[in-house]
Formats: sequence, structure tokens, C-alpha cells
Amino acid sequence: MLSEYGRCDREDSCGYFKIPKGVSKQGFPIITAQPSINRRKTVMSNRSYIPGNILDQTCIDWQESSFVKNLLERIPYPFLLSDIEKVMALYRVGSVKNGYRKGAVTFPFIDENSNVHAIQVKLFDHANHTLATDAIHSIIEKHHKRKGTALPDWLSQYLQNEKKFTCLFGEHLLQKYPTNPIALVEAPKTAIVATLYFGLPDNPKNFLWLAVYNKSSLNAKKCWPLKNRIVVLFPDLGAYNDWEKKASIIESEFPNFHLKTSDFLETRAPDIEHKNGLDLADYLIKYDWRSFQQDLPQIQICEKSEKSVAEKKHFFFQEDLQAKAKKVIGEQNCLSKLQILKHLEDAAFESMLKDNIITSAIPLSDFYYLSYSTPF
Repeated sequence: MLSEYGRCDREDSCGYFKIPKGVSKQGFPIITAQPSINRRKTVMSNRSYIPGNILDQTCIDWQESSFVKNLLERIPYPFLLSDIEKVMALYRVGSVKNGYRKGAVTFPFIDENSNVHAIQVKLFDHANHTLATDAIHSIIEKHHKRKGTALPDWLSQYLQNEKKFTCLFGEHLLQKYPTNPIALVEAPKTAIVATLYFGLPDNPKNFLWLAVYNKSSLNAKKCWPLKNRIVVLFPDLGAYNDWEKKASIIESEFPNFHLKTSDFLETRAPDIEHKNGLDLADYLIKYDWRSFQQDLPQIQICEKSEKSVAEKKHFFFQEDLQAKAKKVIGEQNCLSKLQILKHLEDAAFESMLKDNIITSAIPLSDFYYLSYSTPF
């Protein structure tokens, strides 16, 4: 495919998206029948993958990428080398050590069966903002064409794949960490930085951070390995409504998906950052990770009692609940439970009571106010 075609990773703030004629925005040829979610195994079995030795080569000098050097030296609160080494090894993050993408970081998309679907190549500036985006197969193809040499057999077969990024970043970790709640973000960079802040998945209570690739990649087909797992979505700024809508569609069609869209960024970022399409990594990097880890946002798990969702659990950041309670009830005010539930789901209301965020206005037991306020 010509280089003019494609989509910018930061499509909300950039907007570039050009597709060839006869191809849909989702990358499929325009046909009347839509591919079924149940056909994933058939499609996957017919595709070719990147050989493991190619992945191994990218991991040799993982510390040479600008991305890693930024995390070690150039951000306000640099991380420890030992912590970065653990995370990079976990996700098999590497680097490009020569050529026109020298210094770029490599993010491999590896599925549950250890098949390498694609290796994204990202070149970052000193602020970890994207300078260029590529893929390892494209770099290798250009190298052989420039040299006038034949493509390796694996690459010739791989290029026949209609789509390349067909699994989640970090998907290979699902079996290793079968009970952790899942945090799903857009980009691999965000998943890496969030893991450094929120902690490794060695603790089963910690999130396992995965990435879909970009905003438009959130769909049931790609997320199918997450069935029967608790999943919290952390969209970039500007993508909240879109992801929340997609999550509702996925849940309505497939009952074994349990998705919650977090407004962690929406409620914290200033207006100027909303316009720039800030992601979670951009937000976290401003804070000292040591202090952040000492006072991590608390996650509450609540169960709904309705039979249709009896198995479904809900995660809430305590800070999110406090912000919502303040917005709905307001300081120096008191509302009935009925009024509150017009703006909140039952699970959020119960969590607010449990965490003493709101208090019953005795003797008006069905009325509630913010615990730190004095409406009477």
C-alpha cells in the first residue's frame, strides 16, 4: 500500500485519514456481508506471522530507543533502570539500532499463542511525542527493495495479510496473569507508562495494561480474548464518548464482555489538554511516580443484584466517585436517593456510601449529602 494511505495514531488531534478506493474505513474491501466475530479463529489460522527471531533481534538493544532514554533521563521524574527493564522484558519492547528509524522503539503485538502479528515502530522526541510511525515488516521490505535483493519467504507471505495489527498489545500476558483486572488503552506507549505508575501485574489486584493500537481499533473482534475478564477502558481525551458507546454495543451483543469506561482523564485534564488529545501517559508523566504509588487511586469492586448482570463487576476510582458526588449533589446541599440515581448507577451510589463519600441525612434517612460538607 502506498505511504499516502493510512491513519494518524492521534486521529482526534490530527485528523489525517486517507483510504484507497474500494476499501472501507475499517480496512475491509467494500462487500455486502460483514465478517462475523465467530470467524476469528478461521481468519487467524490462514494468516502469516513475523518469525520469533525477528522479534528477538529487536529486543537485544532495547535500552537504545529514545523512548527508554526519555523515561530514564528526560522526564520530570525519571524511573529506575531496574523497573524499566522489568516492564520492557514483560512486553518484549525493543528498539531499532540502525537505518533511517535508528533510535525508534518497537512495540510487538503478540497473541495468546505467542504469534507475532505485527511490530510497531515509533520514533519519539524528547517529550515522548510521536515523530514517526512505522512497522518492522515495512522497514525490512524497504531495505530489500533498496538493495535489490529478494524478500525473505516469510515476508512475502506476511505481506499477503489483509490487516497486520490484529491482536492486542500485551495479549500474550493474559494466560500468565489470568485473574488481574484489565486496563485497556489506545497506544502501547500508554500501557507501558501506566504499568510503571500503577505497578506490575505480579500483584493480582493490579491492572494488566493492554492496548488496542488506536482509537478506531476498539471492537469485539480484537477484544475477544478478554471475554469473561473485568475490563476498564481508559480512552484518550476526546475519545471518551466514542469508546463508551462502543463498550455498550459490545456488551449488548456479547454478555460475557464486562466493560467500564473510566473518566479518569476527562475529569482531571484542563481544557487546553482536552483540545490537544492528551493520553493517560501524558497525564501521569507529570507526577512523581514514587508519591503516586504510595497513594494509588483506590479501585472499588461492586456487584449489581439484577439477574441479568449478576456476574458483572464494576470498578471505580475513589477520586472519580468523589468528583461525581460533588458534581451531582454539590457542596452545602442535600438530595434524595431518587434524585441522585437519576445521574448515577446503583453500583456507584453503593460505593459512595461504603467509602463514606456521602452520608445519610438522619432523620431524613433517604436523603444524602457530601460527608465533608455541612448542609444543615
